[in-house]
Amino acid sequence: MKILFTGDSITGWSDLSRGIKYSHIVECMIEARSGPGAVQVVNRGIGGNTTADLLGRLEEDVLAARPDLVVMLIGGNDGGKECPREATVTNLDTILNRVKDVCPRVLLLEYHM
Repeated sequence: MKILFTGDSITGWSDLSRGIKYSHIVECMIEARSGPGAVQVVNRGIGGNTTADLLGRLEEDVLAARPDLVVMLIGGNDGGKECPREATVTNLDTILNRVKDVCPRVLLLEYHM
């Protein structure tokens, strides 16, 4: 099974010597239960990204990977960069619809601010 994580810096891949991201934790938990190699984790998070940024890189970074499951946490930087709420909603809707065409299993995480 291939699980692709995408979003901003909270998702973004890290050097394990400097910290661990939630995608690493999920990978370790699945492997602890199902064995090494049971899951392929692909992390496509990029610090500072907004929903518009993710939309712009969606084809190459997410859809081309053909994942079995997409885990997405995006939108926090939209608020920080004062993107109009309507634009964020439109971008998320477009992203989700395009992802579901390739991978019907999507876990959308949300920020609570």
